[in-house]
Amino acid sequence: RDIVLMNNSPTIDLFSAIDTRYGFLIGKIRALEIRLLKAPVWDSLLQAGNLQGVISILRQAGYGSALDTAENPSQWEKALEEYNKSIFYSMLDIAPEPYLIRLFLLKYDFHNIKVLLKQKLFSLPAGIIESYLTDWGTIPVQMLRNSIDKENFSHLPPIIGQAMIDTVRNLGRLDKTPQAVDILLDRQLYYTLYHKAKDKNTFLKKLFSAMIDIYNLSAFFTTKKFNRRKEFFDRYFLHHGVIAKGRFEQFYDDNTPDIIERLVATPYFDIVKTALSTWAEDRSLRKLDKAKDDF
Repeated sequence: RDIVLMNNSPTIDLFSAIDTRYGFLIGKIRALEIRLLKAPVWDSLLQAGNLQGVISILRQAGYGSALDTAENPSQWEKALEEYNKSIFYSMLDIAPEPYLIRLFLLKYDFHNIKVLLKQKLFSLPAGIIESYLTDWGTIPVQMLRNSIDKENFSHLPPIIGQAMIDTVRNLGRLDKTPQAVDILLDRQLYYTLYHKAKDKNTFLKKLFSAMIDIYNLSAFFTTKKFNRRKEFFDRYFLHHGVIAKGRFEQFYDDNTPDIIERLVATPYFDIVKTALSTWAEDRSLRKLDKAKDDF
């Protein structure tokens, strides 16, 4: 099955080489998909008159076990997170290559690093950032916190430690802004994911290559937003995507509408066009993050 973004546009064929060893796992996922909440259920939840009504609807939809561990509504979010974890790890237990599935947990480690590094660099109150941290990652949050506070990354896995060293080093050559922290750590994450998967799984190699393209597009428009020179974007650019660096260099000085049209021959034309619909109004990239996640 191809991912088709618009009529007559190039596609990214992620599914041309399905591994038959994953047949049982795919079957289990299909069974779980049946329980995904459809639009009518969401409408019912929105129209529920009280808390008990919400609980009743969710139980009917098959989510009773996710709520049973919560003693009061304030614990729901934690209960749902634990439920999600149980689903993920049940998949991990039966996966032929659990190592590859664990790659998807790295994004949570990098998310926590972003939060903790921003706290240190920009002196954010600890109470503010706590709610943004997650324990979904492969490394305990406290271990990451200690490493950043002491600027000693030797106790971390080499991949994570080197990513943090490179990010701090590169921040010295760039503006120390929250956006720069995000972009540099995303760069490290996608580089790691691609190289971990490239020789082991064709599907993941193509998926992570597409993620690199989206990262490069985000970095490109972020540098444009702050009126940086082309050389500034060069420091962010990450290879192994479909869109070559030369393509970005060709239209770096163009106006946004012209840039969008230049992307018409890529799989990303539709999301860039949608994401940048607010650019002319306030040079905002607020829709780009959602478009990245949707893609």
